[in-house]
Amino acid sequence: MPLYPIDSTMTARFPLPTPLRAALLIGALGASAMGADDPFAANIRTTDPLSPADELKSFHLPPGFAIQLVAAEPEIAKPINIAFDARGRLWITQTLEYPFPAKPGVKARDSIQILEDFGADGHARKITTFAGGLNIPTGVYPMDGGAIAYSIPNIYRLHENAAM
Repeated sequence: MPLYPIDSTMTARFPLPTPLRAALLIGALGASAMGADDPFAANIRTTDPLSPADELKSFHLPPGFAIQLVAAEPEIAKPINIAFDARGRLWITQTLEYPFPAKPGVKARDSIQILEDFGADGHARKITTFAGGLNIPTGVYPMDGGAIAYSIPNIYRLHENAAM
């Protein structure tokens, strides 16, 4: 049994001392007042996007390392997770929904893309949507014939020849 059991309405079964309740209320009021100055208050930092060329310039790499642009918008958007498969293809989970999941009854718009056929410059010449209609897919593990993917709140075993 947990130290502080919570009932089905998620209401604590133990009283908070009055000074603690007052401190929590003051803390909550102070946090909302500070929200106007907090760049993360809207859950997404409000900064202007960089072009792919400017983004490449912003990387600081150790000596001997190089970086190449594989794909950029509009080919992919908000990638969350990447993984390579045994064939050298790059699998990307991408989201349009993040940071708020699709509401119940609304079709999710997130997907898993497979990038392959890389040119000498590193750019993917072929991008295929492997799975669509996902809800904030945060993980992908390519395996023989498909992948295992985590998309809130489900774990899927997806097959390459099956449409999702």
